[in-house]
Amino acid sequence: MLSLSAGDGARRVPFDRPATVHSSTDGLTPDSEYPSKYSLKRFQESYSSLKSIRLCGVKRHRCNGALCARCSPKRQRRHRRELMAALAASKPVYALLWTATIASTPERPLGELWSDLDKLNAYMVSGSWLSSRVDGYVRSIEIERTPSGWHPHAHTLLVFRNKLSRTDAVKLAREIQARWLRSADLRGIAASAKGQRVQVVPMGQLSTVVDYITKSHMTTRSSRTPGTVTPAMLLGSAYRGDADALDLLTELERSSYRRRTWQPGGMLTRSSSS
Repeated sequence: MLSLSAGDGARRVPFDRPATVHSSTDGLTPDSEYPSKYSLKRFQESYSSLKSIRLCGVKRHRCNGALCARCSPKRQRRHRRELMAALAASKPVYALLWTATIASTPERPLGELWSDLDKLNAYMVSGSWLSSRVDGYVRSIEIERTPSGWHPHAHTLLVFRNKLSRTDAVKLAREIQARWLRSADLRGIAASAKGQRVQVVPMGQLSTVVDYITKSHMTTRSSRTPGTVTPAMLLGSAYRGDADALDLLTELERSSYRRRTWQPGGMLTRSSSS
């Protein structure tokens, strides 16, 4: 596992140590008071700022939205199923998990931060820069709310037909980080080396990683770092009458309009893009 940090003297975990990837729902205990999917959907029919979500279910219409209590669980299951099928068909022999972030600040709205993240992600794939180095990838965008403000970030699974040597894997990881940080600097986007991470995914843990990058939907309240709130937690709090949570949820809905949160590439293009 390679963990990249700022500074030449930064501690580095041995690259060839097996990576342990945990789902954010590990250890989650059932909460009998948490509202059901149907209760949340009825709430959204009255309070969602998105017409597609409010009308989801009318005349059998389905919005397939990532923020819809009715559709998001099915959407994530479909992404998982299609990605696992693409992995089985392409038979990669090596994989990396790359997590990319930008700095969170309390005063910046989510829409601005998300646009910054999209700009950097677009630059990473421009000119076939990424596809010329990997055989396939799939990117999942996650949005959280932390004490430091909104925290949009990207998890990207990179897969290879051939096994990388330790030297080549370290080189690629450093190229990814350097390109991301250089692009951020040129665009005036705040991003720290400490927030970027590339780690080895043992082939036996691929399904665990797929679970990890498809875990977020609107009817699962995830176990997170204290103070970190997921979209599902915002919806649950708004349902219980928290007006501040409803305001944040509305900002999230409006910021998500026409945004792509799931994008496959290369030999993983069998996985749907939406």
